[in-house]
Amino acid sequence: MRYLISMLPLLVLTGCDPGYGIYRSARVPFMPPTALVGTVVKETAGFDEVDYKASEGGRPLTVTGIKSPDQVHTFSYRSGSNVNGSLQFVVDYKGRVEYSQSLMMLGRRPPQEWIDATRPLMLQIEGGLERRCGLTNLSASVHETCHGVKCK
Repeated sequence: MRYLISMLPLLVLTGCDPGYGIYRSARVPFMPPTALVGTVVKETAGFDEVDYKASEGGRPLTVTGIKSPDQVHTFSYRSGSNVNGSLQFVVDYKGRVEYSQSLMMLGRRPPQEWIDATRPLMLQIEGGLERRCGLTNLSASVHETCHGVKCK
């Protein structure tokens, strides 16, 4: 949900171009070690390339003042011409952690072949995060949203 909300300014700036693709998200109890997450992603079958980026997100304004920025951990992965995805953990100032994986495009639908090739690998990654990182019940708690593509 946080990802979709963060896309809102982009939608406004782009003349309300809709976002299309697959978005999977869940609240998780903790942020697993980034090195271990990277290993899980890299060891998932079919990935030629995995990139990691740590960045800062927004600084929430609350009644008690401006809080520290969200810590955003993004793993982008690719393989061949059909697999493209992004895995992200966002840790807010209260320590709450949002997990997401997505393959989204603004203003146009990703080719269905991309969705068909990437979605099964997203599920494999989630299984690996459950087993290796201790994120129990991740797969069961993920909420999947598909916009303009078929996901099942």
